[in-house]
Amino acid sequence: MKLVLAGVSHRTAPVEVRERLAFPEDRLNAALQDLAAQPGVSEAVILSTCNRVEISLATEDEVDAPAAIRSFLSA
Repeated sequence: MKLVLAGVSHRTAPVEVRERLAFPEDRLNAALQDLAAQPGVSEAVILSTCNRVEISLATEDEVDAPAAIRSFLSA
């Protein structure tokens, strides 16, 4: 199993970037379901606040977890 955490905060990214990555409350559940449905993802967490966005994944060993996050965010 691999664990990966990716995120941005008010210390690492300008507000314009954080706004593009933010998940509105009414879409958060659907986004989490989409993330958890990625191939090889066994667990997923999305934390989205006004100051930061974090995505945590637990994946099978053979999965490229950073690529799974990039794929999810680009979709």
